[in-house]
Amino acid sequence: MRDFLGAVLPAQGPYRLLQFFSGRKPVTRWADTLDGLSELAESVAGKTDIYFGTASYKDASSGEADNVRLNKALRLDIDAGETKWAKHKGEGVYRTQREALLALKDFTSATRLKPSYILSSGTGLHIYYVLEEELAPVRWREYAARLHELCTVSSLQVDSTVTQDVTRILRVPGTLHKEGGTVRVLAGIGAPISLETLDS
Repeated sequence: MRDFLGAVLPAQGPYRLLQFFSGRKPVTRWADTLDGLSELAESVAGKTDIYFGTASYKDASSGEADNVRLNKALRLDIDAGETKWAKHKGEGVYRTQREALLALKDFTSATRLKPSYILSSGTGLHIYYVLEEELAPVRWREYAARLHELCTVSSLQVDSTVTQDVTRILRVPGTLHKEGGTVRVLAGIGAPISLETLDS
């Protein structure tokens, strides 16, 4: 947990963890350090609908965009699974996680952009591209927009909102999706990516 969070998050906090409950407002917990966030995350392992903020913040007042300090990773949310497939009539969703992985493989081969982490979100995939530099929101959004465009021209079906949202929360490894799947790291296969590589 510490290795994963330390890779995808900026070195300086604060950071946030959220737990969602049916019919109630989510509970937000803050941590000043990565060790503290890791302890919070490990304390809710095996529980359902737990998320972490993918940015660091200026203070522990809110998770709004104007309070974001830095981001250290670009990310993709690739939806998959029979429930979402039926709901969206196959639009923007892969029927199975295997199909999503095969599409990601094709995207990686075509772009030569290797993911740093591939996670099972329970039914779909969360992809992280860890950067060598920590970026302020304005500059991070520039790269996020270009990644979104790359997905579009490559026909990789992703949730574009997640790709470009500087405040995005994503599921914590070791917790459960509400449909019962465990959020887990499938692969940590790529080194941090330089901005020069992204530019090229």
